Amino acid sequence: MSAPNSLRHLRLARDLTLEQLGQMVGTDASTIRKIEQGSMRLTDKWLRPLTQALGVTADAILEQQPEAQDLAALVERLRQAEQPSAELDLDIHIAAGLLSADVPDFGNYWQQDWTELCPAERLAVPDWVPDVQAGASAPVALTDWKVRAIKIVITMERRGYVTRKDFSHFKISMSRWTQGHWIKQDGRGGWVRGEYLPDFRAQHPVNFDQIEADYETWKTPAEVERAAVAAVQEAML
Repeated sequence: MSAPNSLRHLRLARDLTLEQLGQMVGTDASTIRKIEQGSMRLTDKWLRPLTQALGVTADAILEQQPEAQDLAALVERLRQAEQPSAELDLDIHIAAGLLSADVPDFGNYWQQDWTELCPAERLAVPDWVPDVQAGASAPVALTDWKVRAIKIVITMERRGYVTRKDFSHFKISMSRWTQGHWIKQDGRGGWVRGEYLPDFRAQHPVNFDQIEADYETWKTPAEVERAAVAAVQEAML
């Protein structure tokens, strides 16, 4: 299979990104990509500035090139790159024939492009997969806040109470819990379950048990210190 022109091949040979070449000719990365893919005609408007920017003749740009040459050049750049960019990864997929439709460019939006943006970074994977029932019209979301709230509840159940330091450790505002009567003072400086504390276990029965099973990996520094003191006291007996 051949590329519609040699622009990609010439750009890669000079180690230029789409954005860099676009800046050299007064346009953006999306336009350069469309010219390379053949979805935009390579007219004199673009041909002249491209020949000047690349230092080649018009015939050199218009000449069709096997996409295998583009792929080889991209793979070599990938080997030499200390930290490959998302744009380089996208170029490799296109050159290998894995992507052929118009794709989005960073910072540019086009009506004919995909609405999904190629992530510049690997997406974060949650520690626990939400136990959402398939087909539920309004499932209860397992948000980051909800995970931290469940940790507060588990800490309270295991220790018997929680303190302001626990809320600070899990980065949760304590005022919502006190004003909503989710917790109440125990008269000894701690806080215990209140009348209106939401039943997080019922909301997320699977995730609640999973988070509780991982207690040793996320427990508060106070609990770590308590366990260490208890171990020392037991050793002295």
